[in-house]
Amino acid sequence: MKIVITGHTQGIGQQLYYHWKEQEHEVVGLSRSTGHDFEVHLEEIKQEIQSADLFVNNANIGDSQLQLIESTLNTVPMMIVIGNGLHHYTEYGTFDYIEHKQKLFNSCKKSIASVNNSTKILHLGLTFLPNTNVDQENYISWKQMFRVIDEWIDNPVFWDISYNWKATDSITTKLKKMIPNLKDIS
Repeated sequence: MKIVITGHTQGIGQQLYYHWKEQEHEVVGLSRSTGHDFEVHLEEIKQEIQSADLFVNNANIGDSQLQLIESTLNTVPMMIVIGNGLHHYTEYGTFDYIEHKQKLFNSCKKSIASVNNSTKILHLGLTFLPNTNVDQENYISWKQMFRVIDEWIDNPVFWDISYNWKATDSITTKLKKMIPNLKDIS
């Protein structure tokens, strides 16, 4: 299977890249480090994606994830969109990142519901649960997470799944401003 991953040099993109390489899939990583700048080479990136059996829409640069959903529907059989679950907690407040991820989630939902869409989509939400006592024991391992993703690839009957995961320092700082009683989530 040919798998194209945007943002494959760190985080989940990097872990998925190596996971599927070990399974001997043809895995193509697209990122600035491989000469694929989303702000300059978007059309070339779209062409590479259209040759994939599975596209992992991971890189979060501007609105590139939204653009890539819209421009690759019906051109790839399967797409995994790396989003987050923060859009479920907008009652605490919002900021640009949450609003962007809300649009991303809504685009996935709309695409899944469209009878004209032939691309199977999995929205993968990675975030913490909003409570004050999040500890390492609440987080799932890469191996466990990838077991579910591989199951979806074999049988794409669900479209949205969220995992407890650590928020980045930048997001943590913004969230702590929105939710003052939120203690250690990093």
